[in-house]
Amino acid sequence: MKNYALISFALFLCLLAFKTPAIAQSTGNNNTGINKFLGFNGAQNLEFRTNNIIRMQLTETSTTTINGFTIDNSGFLGLSADPGFFTGFTPYALLHLNGINTLQGGNPEFNGYRMWMRFGIVSTHNEDLMFIGQKQNDIDETDAVIAWADNCDGFFSHKRSS
Repeated sequence: MKNYALISFALFLCLLAFKTPAIAQSTGNNNTGINKFLGFNGAQNLEFRTNNIIRMQLTETSTTTINGFTIDNSGFLGLSADPGFFTGFTPYALLHLNGINTLQGGNPEFNGYRMWMRFGIVSTHNEDLMFIGQKQNDIDETDAVIAWADNCDGFFSHKRSS
């Protein structure tokens, strides 16, 4: 009788282990239908992971300081080849593509960043920063900008188009 109970218990544990599905969605409100979404009701970044490493992150409602500028980075999306990026940094623009920055200990370039660089694409890789996007000068007056910074030396340039 003891063997039967032990075998039944072992079988139960096996079924439980193999029956439990791996969830690849938010555990928040992930059913389909009206008023359903991928994400969270509370203040929390939405992380996308593979092999339990954050590869992409959509920021919650928040602010951050970059190169001395405090910016509203709510809803910014970061995509990184460096697994450690999201433990110490947050995206600098609506889309931030981060590569590998070995000389700076994994720290992405920030010295060339300017407050108006929020609305565009920032790319940080190989100790350099590049921005492609728009710079608002006044109401209904916007410049198209390509800007870059190199190796934390603060070099900054941009191209103005009218």
